[in-house]
Amino acid sequence: MPGQQFVVSYSAGDDDDEHYVCIVNTLGQILGRCYSGQRGSVIGQLEYPVHLSIVEGFVLVACLKTSSPRIIQLSRTLIYSGTILTDVDGLKGPYGTHYDRQTKHLYVADNTETFSLVSGTVKVFDIALDPLVTY
Repeated sequence: MPGQQFVVSYSAGDDDDEHYVCIVNTLGQILGRCYSGQRGSVIGQLEYPVHLSIVEGFVLVACLKTSSPRIIQLSRTLIYSGTILTDVDGLKGPYGTHYDRQTKHLYVADNTETFSLVSGTVKVFDIALDPLVTY
């Protein structure tokens, strides 16, 4: 359908230094700006962006890297708005998210990997995103 836009994430794995979140059209063409570009764990960088959620007009990005797991918040134009959760909050390897608008709970599929075995849990976080912060 013409005019449709999608938010997508990209990283090709350990050998790839470019990790992005971009807005694309139905042809896969990038529209406007992307967030990140260089792999890393500081503001302005992503490390294995594996899952995206649209929550209250924001884009939440789950970054899987187990040495710096985090969920960040981007505006609808992909400008960094804040870090929502990190390893300090108990994240080990966030792989997927679901937001319940009624309860304002963020459900996170959180994985751990030990000796090539993967195990996981679902963690529930109360989050209140500031709807006044828009770009």
